[in-house]
Amino acid sequence: MIKPACLIVWPINVDYPICRYNLLRFKDYFSSIWIALSNHHQEINLGNFVRANLPFCNFVEVVRTREDWRDDAVNNLLDKTENEKYIFFLEQDFLIKDGTFFEKVFKDDHDFIYFMEGSRIHPAFACIKRELIDKTSKNFSVFPPGDHFYKFFHELPQGINIEELGAIHKEDFYHLAGVTQNYMNFKYGEPFFKPNNFLYYVYKSLQLPVPKHPLFDQIHQQIERTFGHCPHHIFLDKFFPLDK
Repeated sequence: MIKPACLIVWPINVDYPICRYNLLRFKDYFSSIWIALSNHHQEINLGNFVRANLPFCNFVEVVRTREDWRDDAVNNLLDKTENEKYIFFLEQDFLIKDGTFFEKVFKDDHDFIYFMEGSRIHPAFACIKRELIDKTSKNFSVFPPGDHFYKFFHELPQGINIEELGAIHKEDFYHLAGVTQNYMNFKYGEPFFKPNNFLYYVYKSLQLPVPKHPLFDQIHQQIERTFGHCPHHIFLDKFFPLDK
């Protein structure tokens, strides 16, 4: 199996309990874990809390030199992982059921392993040989007609989809999408993106056996009290293994 360095961009105003839970569960599948703490100048700063509760991770304070915040954050992470053979980009709302997912997608040596969302290669999950990354412009900014990573992904050679490697959508993995923006939507009274999924995610996050930041836990409780959740979810349950 390959063993990549895991790179995550983390807005310091948001907590992701399931991501913290899963990084502990799956850390042995990575050579190292690097988190870029990105400041979006909101009222809450959870940076110290995230550091304290992920002691096995490496943290990078983002230095802003580019126009796009995510381009800055990703390049700051790449600067710290120059000697890694494989780089694995992960978003916090990419849910993984258990270790069998990695045993499928990291089993063999591939130059570029990706996740497709519709017709888009999505940066929620992508594993790439470092030597290929270094041949690109390393431009991870929003690039019309696409979003973040659009230009970067189009500078890479053809890769292989995780579903071609045996990973099953909604069984082995699921990308929630919109989680971070939904917290801003709650703050400003705007509709949620995929509300049933998000409300169930909040409900299950409240139950996770991980430390909770008091301020952010209050936000989760406010969302739960205001909107509730569906009593059962046809597939999200399996991604919150509270008995393990």
